[in-house]
Amino acid sequence: KNSVTTTTEKRKNSWTWHVATQHNQKDQKKEKIAMNIVIGKIFLLFSAFVVVDATSATNNCSTNQTNNGGRPGYHSPSSTDTYLSDCQNPLKRELWRVFERESGTAYIIPRPDELGTVYNICNSRLPLKEDIIDKANEYGLCNNNVNVTAINNIDPNYALQFVNIFHRQLHFVADGQSIKPFVPNSDKLDACQLREGDDDLKAFCQV
Repeated sequence: KNSVTTTTEKRKNSWTWHVATQHNQKDQKKEKIAMNIVIGKIFLLFSAFVVVDATSATNNCSTNQTNNGGRPGYHSPSSTDTYLSDCQNPLKRELWRVFERESGTAYIIPRPDELGTVYNICNSRLPLKEDIIDKANEYGLCNNNVNVTAINNIDPNYALQFVNIFHRQLHFVADGQSIKPFVPNSDKLDACQLREGDDDLKAFCQV
């Protein structure tokens, strides 16, 4: 009797595990679909629906006098920092923003750790001038071990060229429940408003 009971319990446990696994797989599939929708919406938020020359980069840009470039809850630039717009950005908005300090050096927000590799500056896949590749290495955009001092003190003209190259190749990928490259919450919320009432987006947008 004990042997029969044990076998029955094993079968029951096996069935319970199988059902739980199916539910888990369905949940994972639903989460993946929701994440893909979010990625699509964020891309639409940034995309200008135009075909551009991905090798053309900004040489310099006028100072933005109407906006300090800050994003609520994410980054508030110093009163002495100057926001420099990527004036040749082919997208509807900027993901990466350049700020020049009083000292004359600039920093990029979000910080572009390793993005020289992600966006084909360091691997010479784009027909870029050698000085841009050299500067990407100098400022630490190509290194796994980020030199914080170097990457936070970039020549403003090169900083604008870097972000322009990033913007022209921008694409998003899902990494578990996060999105790469990093997107500030203010941009995510704007993307969520593009499809209000969408159940697949609701859980993500409430985070």
